[in-house]
Formats: sequence, structure tokens, C-alpha cells
Amino acid sequence: MTVTVAICTYNRRALLEQCLASILRHAAGANEFLVIDDGSTDDTAAYCQELQRMHPKLHVVRHAQNQGVSAARNSALAQAQGEVLAFTDDDCVVQSGWLAALVASCGDPEVVAAYGSVIYRAPGYRGRFPERIVQNLGPTWPGAGCIAYRAAALRAVGGFDSQFGRYHNEDTEIAYRLARVGRLVPASGAVAIHAESFWTPATLAAQSRNASVWPLLAARYGNEIFTSEFRPPIRWRHVVNAEDYLPLLGFPFLLPLLIVRYVTHGGRDPVLFFAKWPCYLLRRRWHIWRAAIRHRVWMW
Repeated sequence: MTVTVAICTYNRRALLEQCLASILRHAAGANEFLVIDDGSTDDTAAYCQELQRMHPKLHVVRHAQNQGVSAARNSALAQAQGEVLAFTDDDCVVQSGWLAALVASCGDPEVVAAYGSVIYRAPGYRGRFPERIVQNLGPTWPGAGCIAYRAAALRAVGGFDSQFGRYHNEDTEIAYRLARVGRLVPASGAVAIHAESFWTPATLAAQSRNASVWPLLAARYGNEIFTSEFRPPIRWRHVVNAEDYLPLLGFPFLLPLLIVRYVTHGGRDPVLFFAKWPCYLLRRRWHIWRAAIRHRVWMW
């Protein structure tokens, strides 16, 4: 099978450089490399042009304006010449055997996608505060940070839906459409390491909104989200991220432990440190409740 590897990027030249270095090292057997520059305003465009001159199999597609990750992925799909289209994200570094494992898992003609593991930092790494906000210790979810699709299947289901890019779940939504036409399988040998991601007010706001995608998905796909090969973070079919309620109810009792942790790990913004969890969890519940009302589904 012919293979295209694609990376979508926006204003993250330093991370993109690390990502591309790992791809060119560990996925050299690909027939084509695509970089979709989604209207970057930093020096990403100049860097990509220089890299394109050095690597004849690498092609750059530049959007005149930022259009969002779904549009960027669809540009990759439109340009891809390979039968298999593999994605990683610009803040990931792929590991040895990444592409081979994904492509091997696509060998069965019934398979429309194969997904690997996205791991925060490196195996065995134990970060200090700010806390990790990305971790997936096994191939448990068809996320676009480590996945290969059959390009024909992607085109057959209509590509990525831009409505879901704002939730950072365009890959989740398309997985449900793909599950209607074929199988999505885990590829245990495919691993990508995610860059450090720290809590800031901006990441807190974005992350808290992402879970509100589930009422929208439930309204669109109904029972399919519970019967697919991958399971959503929903308990009893109605409670999204049920684990949120325990720390919210127990926060007064957890406060002494947080104080000890703050003192022993020093060097952090005290307001962000103590406020982030109640603010994050309450904001996430608010987004979920509001989305459930808007889409007329019983979720909370």
C-alpha cells in the first residue's frame, strides 16, 4: 500500500520542527509527506519552504487564513496520493516503528483505520506541577495524534466535520462514521509522545469545553456511541465524566492535601494552583449541561 503522512500545524514552528524530524527519521518509508500550514503567522511558512527544498517527498499546503483543524485535515485528504493517510499532530514526536505498525494493522481490507498510543512525554516520565493534561497509555481511542486511515474510506464518509474542530474532537466524530463502513483497530506498536502541556487559563477554558461534545454526538448518533468498539467517557449512558463529581463534592476535604502539595512542590501560581480544579470541573459541568439542553438529550 502507498502511504501519505500528514501533519497539520498552526503557529507552532518549534514543535513542528521536532515532529517532522521524528517523522523523517521513523517514517522514511512513506511515499509522501504533507504539511498543512493552517495560516500560520510565525515563521512556519519559511521553515516549511526550506524543508521542502531539502526533501523531495515533502509537500507543503498553506492556507491563506486559519480555517481550523478539520479544514486542515480535509486539505491533507484532498492532496494525499497514498492509499493510507497517516496523521500525527505537530506537538507529537513519533517513535520507532510508528508507521510500520499502523500500516500493518491496515492490511485487512475491512479495516478503515488503525490507531496507536499517545503518551505524555516519555515512558516512565513523572512530571511535577503544572500537571499533565494529556495521557493515553495504550491504543484505546482513535485520536488523530497517532492514526492511519484508508484514504478511500475517509472520502467515502465525507471527510472531517468542521463543527467538531472547536471541541478538539473531529477525530472522535469521524470515527463513528467510519465504524459504519468498516473496522477501527488498535495498533500496539504505534506510539507518539506528546509534548508537555501545562495548565493555563487558556488551556483550562479549552479543555473544559471539550467534554460538551458528547451531548452533540449522542444527539447525532444515538445508541451507536455506546455500541462501537471504543467506549465514551459516559456512565449509565447519561453521566459524562462522572468522576468530576467526587472531587467537586469532596473539595473541602481535599484542600489540606492541596496545601501540603503546594508547599512541597513550590514555584507555581497560587491562584491557578488552588482554583484550577474547581474552576475546571465546574466549567466542564456547565458546558455539558448547556450542550445537553441545546441538543435535547438527557445528559449531565
